[in-house]
Amino acid sequence: MTKRDRRNVLVEGEKLRGADKVRRIPVKVIPTTELPKKPDWIRVKIQASPKIAHIKNTLRNQYVKKHLVRISVNVLAMVRRLL
Repeated sequence: MTKRDRRNVLVEGEKLRGADKVRRIPVKVIPTTELPKKPDWIRVKIQASPKIAHIKNTLRNQYVKKHLVRISVNVLAMVRRLL
């Protein structure tokens, strides 16, 4: 069997790699040189309101508190190892 014929034959238990794997996909992907323009609904900005600002601040504070606790626990563990 030539090398080209070998690539087109499926062998049970043998994994396909790279172009051999992609060749079996029935939908062909055509590469483009330029990116398509984003739709208008993606570009919509949400109006700033006090409620949204409050929610953002709450989420940020929870994130910071959670990570500060993790950092302090890690520091305590390192100090205990040193003692």
